Amino acid sequence: MPCANNTAGSHCQHCIEKFFGKPINGGLCKPCECNEHGDTCNRESGRCNCNTKGVTGDHCERCDTQNNYVGEPLRGSCFYDLQIDYQFTFNLSKHEDRHIRQINFFNVPTKSDVDTDFDILCSKAAKIKISAKTTKSHESWIIRNFTGTRIKRRFSASEYTFGSADNSTTFHVYVYNFTPPIEIIVSFSQHPKLDLIQFFSIFSL
Repeated sequence: MPCANNTAGSHCQHCIEKFFGKPINGGLCKPCECNEHGDTCNRESGRCNCNTKGVTGDHCERCDTQNNYVGEPLRGSCFYDLQIDYQFTFNLSKHEDRHIRQINFFNVPTKSDVDTDFDILCSKAAKIKISAKTTKSHESWIIRNFTGTRIKRRFSASEYTFGSADNSTTFHVYVYNFTPPIEIIVSFSQHPKLDLIQFFSIFSL
């Protein structure tokens, strides 16, 4: 007879995928509880396989703050805090990365009068979304549903608010719909524009 009550195995002795518990001797299989950050869990303990990098906990309920991920996964997600003028490489190829399908980043440009350059390069095609948000506005999408391996954009200081103590623009980047192994290289940079008059006056001394 086919197994019932979300069980599987030659003697219906364990739970099917996306369920956990100990069905032997009248035990039940319950659905995995991963707060929409995972589909599967350990079929005995119920510990979730979180599919967003930086989301952790038995039920994908907190961020991996020790590794620079912040956010509120119970109401949103976790984001890696990208510092300005640095290039970061994420190599998702370890055994513990096998369930990862998404990684998120955020950056707050600090120089008020300098444009911000964004660059991301993936070793295989992925979907990418980018949004902008200030403390006084809702998240607005700049790029949605881009699919590819590389995207570069310049965000103008005249269009966005940079370097404000209480209302700076925060950029959120979502990279998703990929399967490991994958390497992701990402950077935000603000390089001041070269003042040619000052340049020539300095080097003509």
